[in-house]
Amino acid sequence: MEEHDDDGDLSLGAVFIEPPRPPTPNATLSTYSRGPGQPDVSIRLVGSHPLWGHYLWNAAIAFASYLDSHDELISNKSVLELGAGGGLPGIVAAQNGAMNVVLTDYPDAALIGNLAYNVQQNIQEEQRWKVTTQVISQ
Repeated sequence: MEEHDDDGDLSLGAVFIEPPRPPTPNATLSTYSRGPGQPDVSIRLVGSHPLWGHYLWNAAIAFASYLDSHDELISNKSVLELGAGGGLPGIVAAQNGAMNVVLTDYPDAALIGNLAYNVQQNIQEEQRWKVTTQVISQ
């Protein structure tokens, strides 16, 4: 019978070796085109993120389009967007007359900073008071 050497390094990093990661790509912009008379919304997405913050989901685009077609659902109401990513539906809600909008995501500086950037770029200064960005509590 063969004897095994138990002195080897069996730590996770030694057993499952990962190749070096490439540098994080630059942020990208995605534009949501709205109907006549409504401003387009330019959404900056983080360059790469394990939580998919670098992707503008089709559901966000479809929901923003729905809100554009049914602004009576959000006019003078409070809106909470969970896992906002780039914040497209919440930004559209704010532009369509929501009284208060809270955009939330995972507690990650890149995601929350990016949400704040998108609000600053797409919401007129005199209306920004009604939009806040927050982390989802752990």
